[in-house]
Amino acid sequence: MNELTIATDLIHQAVNNYYVGVSTGNVEMLMQAFDTSAGHLKGVQIDGNGKELVAVEPISGSIERWSKRPYQTGSGNLLSTEIIEGKMATVKFAFTLDDNHFLDLLTLYKVNGEWKIVNKMFVVLDGAFSLSNALNETN
Repeated sequence: MNELTIATDLIHQAVNNYYVGVSTGNVEMLMQAFDTSAGHLKGVQIDGNGKELVAVEPISGSIERWSKRPYQTGSGNLLSTEIIEGKMATVKFAFTLDDNHFLDLLTLYKVNGEWKIVNKMFVVLDGAFSLSNALNETN
């Protein structure tokens, strides 16, 4: 296997650890996926006045929240992976958990030989925007 194939496999394993960890509430898998000291989750929320704002949460808080809510059903699709200089990667990942549809943009760094998610940005897809539509957007 060449270096690019190995890196892609390791990146996809980190994303898989994230997905399985969040869907089952498995803290160990989530800790393997994320850089818990530097990682963050970002998403747009509506404040009390109806105004949109970007919310930022340390990933350790997200992991704690996810560990308390395992889901019953789910599926996911890696839509794209880009590796930059063998040290940084971006992944576009669409998935469902129960009746919730998400699209994530994940940024990973290779630190001390391990690929870790350091940034997770997401949008919740409404019912009219299905996972198949997300897949078609990338083509």
